[in-house]
Amino acid sequence: MKSNINPQISKNSLVSLLESFSTNMVILFVFILALRIYEFTGSRFNIGLKDNLVPVFRTALCFDLCFYSTFGVFLLVASCLMNYFAPKISRILLVLVPVVISVCHLLLVKYFSVALNPLGADAYHYSFGEIKQTLSAAISVWGIASLLLSVSVIIAAFVYIPRYKRVTSNFSIGLPILCILFFLFGISKSMVVSDFGSEYNNNLLTNKSSYFYAASFDYFFHSGNNSDISLDAKYSDGKIENDFTYKDPGKYAFMHVDSTKDVFSSYIRKSETAPDYVFIIVEGLGRAFSNDNSYLQSFTPFLDSLSRHSLYWENCLSTAGRTFEALPSILGSLPYGSNGFAESGNQMPSHLSLMRILADNGYQSSFYYGGDSKFDNMNLFLKQQKISHIYDQYNFDSSYKKLPSNSTASSWGYGDSELFRFYLSNLDQQPKNKPRVSVLLTLATHNPFLVNDQKRYNALFEKRIQELKLDASSVKQHREYKPQYASILYADDALRCFFRNYSLKPSFKNTIFIITGDHRMPDIPLSTKIDRYHVPLIVYSPLLKQASKFPAVVSHLDISPTILTFQKKQYRIKAPSLVSWLGAGLDTAHFFRNRNNYPLMQTKEGVNEFISGDYMLSAGKVFKLSENMGLKPVKDVIQSDKLQRLLNQFILRNKEMIDQKTLLPENLLKQY
Repeated sequence: MKSNINPQISKNSLVSLLESFSTNMVILFVFILALRIYEFTGSRFNIGLKDNLVPVFRTALCFDLCFYSTFGVFLLVASCLMNYFAPKISRILLVLVPVVISVCHLLLVKYFSVALNPLGADAYHYSFGEIKQTLSAAISVWGIASLLLSVSVIIAAFVYIPRYKRVTSNFSIGLPILCILFFLFGISKSMVVSDFGSEYNNNLLTNKSSYFYAASFDYFFHSGNNSDISLDAKYSDGKIENDFTYKDPGKYAFMHVDSTKDVFSSYIRKSETAPDYVFIIVEGLGRAFSNDNSYLQSFTPFLDSLSRHSLYWENCLSTAGRTFEALPSILGSLPYGSNGFAESGNQMPSHLSLMRILADNGYQSSFYYGGDSKFDNMNLFLKQQKISHIYDQYNFDSSYKKLPSNSTASSWGYGDSELFRFYLSNLDQQPKNKPRVSVLLTLATHNPFLVNDQKRYNALFEKRIQELKLDASSVKQHREYKPQYASILYADDALRCFFRNYSLKPSFKNTIFIITGDHRMPDIPLSTKIDRYHVPLIVYSPLLKQASKFPAVVSHLDISPTILTFQKKQYRIKAPSLVSWLGAGLDTAHFFRNRNNYPLMQTKEGVNEFISGDYMLSAGKVFKLSENMGLKPVKDVIQSDKLQRLLNQFILRNKEMIDQKTLLPENLLKQY
């Protein structure tokens, strides 16, 4: 049978396809290069980048070429195959796909310019309403207009340029060959510098599309390889405090005997009646800009002063790089699930928490938030704790003033000072014959960093700059983040007023305050992998026997076990002997050390970092911890293997917990 395909027509079709492919790939390259230049000119360079501009740009360009060539090969293969079966569709794809890729790359670069972190698969774990709220608060009308204009330019370029200008025949053959060679052999390691000193710098160089698509592929198709991991195996050394012996991991993945030591009794006096607890979780409060030895200098003068009259842990770690894990970790020392404990919504595994146990022992519990408590499923999590009251933005009346709206008329809700005022007003209406546990979560120190009385806090920022006696270079760098620092000063000032007014209440003398950050604000560039988790932890109370500062490493996971042990010893409350805490209690050593395992969850993508003792695993690399949470990369195959096994075991244990749908036996849960 003779073929109906004319060889000359087939050849002409292929040549035309290659010309279209190469023309559109040139346009795509121009856009990628333009966006890379935009990233560099719009970024806040630190001195390290400025001094190494050539290797920095070369490295970034290499990452871009890797993505460009990979995309080019896939587009070439797909269009050639489609050209054989449906030539018209092939021509459409040669325009449509590069347009979509260019627009997505634009959006990913824009996201990074605002969040200072590349977007990964965590995007799939937020509802449409949460994404809308976050974006509307972070982007301005001008930003929207510039994005729409840029998208229009991209579409016009791919539609109209090929009509009037096409590449030569030789170029149309050479470019596909170059893409294939880059795809097969990559780029010489000598062309790429692997580390430019800070987390922000390294993220800046990353190709944002490559990062997002790789994370998305891993999210949808990678199941992980834990075949050689046992739930019963011990991969830690003998010095790790929270390397628990689990009672029945086949049924209850995290259940163990509570062995938390009582450390509070040495520092806090026993009162005649059970004390009140007030948790103040400050949005974005990081050690980088709070208290002594903060490398960005301290912009929290009140908290600094308060810490000197408190129990102060200067090396506390949050469990996640965003707010979604703060409540489960601080109030329950709970596992993370696949994408955050509360992400399971109504399917959250049955569990016990500090709030639930205290509620069973006569405590009245309440949560206060100036935004929408539905965000991150906070309300669903709190309802499982048998909480008495949840107060959020819908409970504030007209006497309270919201944070200023941005140009899109969007606001996160009520600021810290209004939240504290609402709480203190509400406190007067609560029953006086019951102890209380209250949780206050702030939100003012969040993008877009607009606060009430903005001029005052801008002036306080300038005053603080003068007080810190920074050199000219540091002053310039700090002023690039003036809105962020002004919001931090606002939060600190709100806390000052809160404690001044609370001290007038009769219950103040019998209250224990726990103050920490939910995570470190990423909107000021991060210095290391651990920087986003490094937060202060302050325990203040008129019941304190003495103040003390602890350099030992602790975590949000250690707070609930410590409080509950104190309550059991001093106030004889009813509490279970079998628990599912991840933390072993706060370490009160007066020197730097870490005696625990701490899994870390940067975003809702899942647990991808792990700390054990003096070492941290992140992105397959091992780092050694030093005082003030310094990190130094090391090459240690033994530590790398141990940390990877610990990480994989924790992930596997979480999967078991999700399948089991409970953390503790039903008969134990029914007691609380």
